Amino acid sequence: MARASRFRTSALSGSIPSGSDIENFAHLVDDSRERELARYEGSAGESLEESHEHLLAAYESLSIAEEELRAQNEAILEAQRQLEIQRSRYRTLFDFAPDPYIVTDEGGVIEEANAAAADLFGMPAGLLIGKPFAGFVDLAERRQFRTRLLSFLTSDSSDKWTIEARVRDGQSVTVEATVSILENRPEGRKSLCWMLHDMTARRQTEDSMKALNRSLNARVAQRTRELELALAGEHSARREAETANRIKS
Repeated sequence: MARASRFRTSALSGSIPSGSDIENFAHLVDDSRERELARYEGSAGESLEESHEHLLAAYESLSIAEEELRAQNEAILEAQRQLEIQRSRYRTLFDFAPDPYIVTDEGGVIEEANAAAADLFGMPAGLLIGKPFAGFVDLAERRQFRTRLLSFLTSDSSDKWTIEARVRDGQSVTVEATVSILENRPEGRKSLCWMLHDMTARRQTEDSMKALNRSLNARVAQRTRELELALAGEHSARREAETANRIKS
C-alpha cells in the first residue's frame, strides 16, 4: 500500500507520471488481484461467513486501487491540458515577437524560427528549419562562430555576440545575437535560444545623428566666425570714428 499511497500523492499534486510509474501501478493492481485470489482459494475450507468477509476485504482493496488509478488518470489528463495551454501560449508569444527568434540544437541547426526571423533571413520559417545557423554567418567568421559555439556549450549563462550575417538578397548586416541555453534534453544534449537584433537600422540612425551633429557644428562654427568678423568690423569702425573726432577737434 506504500506504493499506492505514493501514486495517490502524485495524482493529487498534479505531477506527470512517467511510463514506468503507470506500468508499476498497473502491476500493483494485478498483484493485489492475485493476492486476493490466492487468499480466496486458500480459504475454501473456511466458513461461509469468513469467506464473505474475505470477499468484502478483496472488493474494498480493488475499489481503493481503482480509485487511485482513476485519480492518477485524471491527473495525467489535467497535466496534458495545462501543457497544451502553455505550449500554445509559448507558440503565440514566439511567433508574434517583434524581434527575430530562432531555436537551434547544440550544433547550431535551426529547429524553430518565428515570423520576424523569417523576414530577417528572407525566407519562410519552414524553410529555415533544418539549416545550420552558421550557413548565414559571413564566410570569414564561420570558423570563429563554431569555435565560440563549442565553448559556450560548457557554460550555463547567456552570452551576447556580434555577428556579420548574410541575410535577404545576400545582404551583409551586423546582427547582435543574445544566446542562452533553453533546455537540457534527456539524452544530455541542449537546445539554444537565439534572440537576434539587426544593427543596420541602429547604425544608420547613429550615422545620421553623427552627420547631423557635424552639420550643426559646421553651421555653429560658420555663424561664430561671422559674428567675430562683424564684431571686429564694429570695433574697427568705432576706432575710425574716434580718430576722426580727434582730428576734427
